[in-house]
Amino acid sequence: MLVDVPFRPLHRTGAKFEGVQRKEVYELPVDAIREMIVNAECHRNMTDESCVQVAIYDDRLEVTSPGGLYNGLTFEEAIEGHSKLRNRAIANAFSQIGLIEAWGTGLQRIQSAAKEYGLPDVEFIEMPESFRVNLYRSSLPMDSIGETSVEHRQKNGVATVDTPLNLELNSTQIKIIELLSANSNMTGVDLSEAIGISKRNIEVNLKKLKEKGVLVRHGSSKGGYWEVKAHE
Repeated sequence: MLVDVPFRPLHRTGAKFEGVQRKEVYELPVDAIREMIVNAECHRNMTDESCVQVAIYDDRLEVTSPGGLYNGLTFEEAIEGHSKLRNRAIANAFSQIGLIEAWGTGLQRIQSAAKEYGLPDVEFIEMPESFRVNLYRSSLPMDSIGETSVEHRQKNGVATVDTPLNLELNSTQIKIIELLSANSNMTGVDLSEAIGISKRNIEVNLKKLKEKGVLVRHGSSKGGYWEVKAHE
């Protein structure tokens, strides 16, 4: 299994106390990281000479698999649990050693693990020749890692009203908000070119921002404009 990992510490650790015992807590959920790498290997394109790439940044862990979604599978189908295996032999081997619990659940398990940790939304980026998963670090203090963001706010007396200002946004959504704040007439194509990701990915994030109440679209797709309601 070839995985290219730039040298940088993967985890910062914190601690929580159970009774009188100190228990070390990882900053990112290990289960999610395992799923990200296992999925990347099971679905990678073996005819591509590049490796599965694991990149570690200050704000996120990024896993990129060579080869897009396989055999006509759409992202919507993949996130709902449908699976079309590109490398069945590898998947069967991983299943036999207990690294895969059920077919088609990998993306959902990554999302669930991040949510349980109180992390921002996992970002899935579909590209023509690759597929990337971004697992974002929490902005909360290390002693709150493993709690949900609501639990942390309640424990520290912080308001938990679900307003746009309290929503956690991924880096793409933040860039979209910054660009639309400067120019509300930008189209999906404009945003795609400015950020450097596919128009499809832009549309997915625009939809999420509208659902969260951060963006409102006025007018038609060609002659209208965006209103940024609130953001941090």
